[in-house]
Amino acid sequence: MDRPDPPKRPMSGFFRFMKDVEPKMKKKYPELKRTQLVSKIGKEWKTKSEAQKTKYQKGYEKDKKVYNKLFEAYVQKFGKPKRKRRGKKSKK
Repeated sequence: MDRPDPPKRPMSGFFRFMKDVEPKMKKKYPELKRTQLVSKIGKEWKTKSEAQKTKYQKGYEKDKKVYNKLFEAYVQKFGKPKRKRRGKKSKK
């Protein structure tokens, strides 16, 4: 029996925030490269109060509970997943 991939981890609060604000920021700053845009979003995230971040953190916590159940079931059925090794970057 082939071993399927384990369930994916839930997105963190920051990534949820980024997914929410990225389209607006792209329209506001169309000249920025993706790296610059993400940097700007990160700075905005840091200025948010804990109360403002709660919306995104709660979504993460909710999905984390679901993930934990799915992962537990996966481990019981298939055992612990093998870690994927990242290949070494070749020197040019």
